[in-house]
Amino acid sequence: GDDGAKALAELLISNPTIQYLSLVDCEIWGPGCHSLATGLAQMKGLTQLLVDGEMEDYAKEVLQSLGSNMTLRHLWTDRTAYLFHKDRTWRLVDFFLRLNRGKRRMLVEPG
Repeated sequence: GDDGAKALAELLISNPTIQYLSLVDCEIWGPGCHSLATGLAQMKGLTQLLVDGEMEDYAKEVLQSLGSNMTLRHLWTDRTAYLFHKDRTWRLVDFFLRLNRGKRRMLVEPG
């Protein structure tokens, strides 16, 4: 549920060894999705996140987080494919994910 998603967001921020997380049929709604979306900025180990629920409603938060998250490469929701084509904000999310898959970190980090 939402409390578990909040706890997972804190865990993913403090533990960069977790790279893949699937949260399907976990009853994660608004508060939990908000915690995950805003926490993405600090989740430096996570490369793939699969989550259903209301994550689609937090595109602005996801987009803001991806401004500084250069490790997340894949973000799937119930409707990601549709949203990448129909929603302007989700198209920008897809753009950042593509940059991350193309090694954006290597382009911007010193050394």
